[in-house]
Amino acid sequence: MHLRSPLDTVRLSPDKPTYLFVNLTPEESAIALLDFMQLYIKSDKLTVVWKHLAEQLQSAIFAKILPVLINENPDNY
Repeated sequence: MHLRSPLDTVRLSPDKPTYLFVNLTPEESAIALLDFMQLYIKSDKLTVVWKHLAEQLQSAIFAKILPVLINENPDNY
């Protein structure tokens, strides 16, 4: 992953959505991102409740990308 300034960050997990936050300022977003990570880790619903996010993240440009299941056995196609 390539990071540029302002900060772009991605959280990946094979069984949860990927969240991409763009154009964050590191100085103002670090604590908000740590709080987001705690919500993400604790979430078993495959989503993070948006109203629980810090204001810095609620106003950020973001994308939520749903997980993709990959069949590793090509004979099942």
